[in-house]
Amino acid sequence: MTLLYTFLTVYTLFNIWVLKKINKFQSLSAKQKRIHMILIWVFPFFWYWILTQIIGDGKSKTMTVKERKNLIKKGRGGFYESKKAFDFYR
Repeated sequence: MTLLYTFLTVYTLFNIWVLKKINKFQSLSAKQKRIHMILIWVFPFFWYWILTQIIGDGKSKTMTVKERKNLIKKGRGGFYESKKAFDFYR
């Protein structure tokens, strides 16, 4: 837990430092400054969501022979490669 609190403290202090830099920037409009300030706080959480969607739960989605046979027996379909598509080349 100490590591988590340390990280959150450093993250918060860094964000406050960046917010001060953004406020001092003359070339940004007020609307752009607000958008940047919001994104500084929201983007890490959005990035975490993206990574969890890409990585998933870590379970394989591969169809095994046993699962395929169960699907065929139950009448819910199932794909089985017959290799007939490649016979016309012989």
